[in-house]
Amino acid sequence: MTFKLRKFLALVLSAALLTLTGTATVFAGNAPSQAGTTALILLGDSDGDGLVSIKDVTNIQRFIAKLSVSSGFNEKAADADGSGKLEIKDATLIQMKIANIAIQYPVGERIEVTVETTAEPTTAPLTQMPTDPDGWGREIFKP
Repeated sequence: MTFKLRKFLALVLSAALLTLTGTATVFAGNAPSQAGTTALILLGDSDGDGLVSIKDVTNIQRFIAKLSVSSGFNEKAADADGSGKLEIKDATLIQMKIANIAIQYPVGERIEVTVETTAEPTTAPLTQMPTDPDGWGREIFKP
């Protein structure tokens, strides 16, 4: 049995076991869907395409530099060392894994993470009076 087939069978058996034990688990991509559950993510796959590649490293570098990243960017998957924050070390670890250099982190493997509960969005109060449609600053409502 080849290594990839054994790995696939192990993943399927793990999924079946987790499902039978009642653990809520998300398997589709790297984007966990429900708050308060756990999700399996591919560590190092920051863009959610199912592969750990140089695109993931570029996404992390862009995120750190505060530039735009791909729409499916997942910070938990990008955090290769599990420190809770994205640093250049995470990008370096993924590059080392791609280059087949031994590292002590499970980059390229599926790990279970907890999905945080998100608060409901709030509506911010107006900071200035509404103006007329042509934008000249005339007040619409007069006391």
